[in-house]
Amino acid sequence: MKIRFKILAIAYVLLLLFGITVGVSAILQDKVKDELGTQVDYNAPITEAIAEFDVGTYEFELELRRLADIVRPEPAALKLQSDHINGLGDKILEDLATSQKLLDDASADP
Repeated sequence: MKIRFKILAIAYVLLLLFGITVGVSAILQDKVKDELGTQVDYNAPITEAIAEFDVGTYEFELELRRLADIVRPEPAALKLQSDHINGLGDKILEDLATSQKLLDDASADP
């Protein structure tokens, strides 16, 4: 066997190994791309829902503090404040429900 043939055989084997490596790498990159896509699909909406919940709880606490600071509340103002606080409480519950739905969807997504 000539040296030229041996060198070409080694080069072809190396090219074949590189080709296999590139193919396996492409398959693995496709799987990683799908996983990252799923994370992006759910991460941003969940983060937004949690931020809305955080702001809602802050507003709720602030309104309760304002209600506690009123020295002599009038019934009309008290009713208005109470309705506003109830509305904030409902919004907080909606934000929690939205977050829970998104978390359930993300958990169920393969």
